[in-house]
Amino acid sequence: MLSFGHCRRCKHRRILNDFDLCVACDMARFEAVGVDPPPRKPLIRIRPLFAWYDMWIGVFIDTAKRRAYVLPLPCIGFVIEF
Repeated sequence: MLSFGHCRRCKHRRILNDFDLCVACDMARFEAVGVDPPPRKPLIRIRPLFAWYDMWIGVFIDTAKRRAYVLPLPCIGFVIEF
């Protein structure tokens, strides 16, 4: 989980990861060893949606798939993946 505080390594006040390191120090940790850092998954992804079969207006939250479907117009909307 991300938090806000002082980095354990560089002592700057930034957004921290689970190890209390800022993003720059976390990347430097992998570079020092000579390995590639693991790929980062975006926290929230928003993409457009056109579904000719969805004739509704509103918001549907799918907790199993961790998605929110927002359709301000029939058939046209966007999906928020969290």
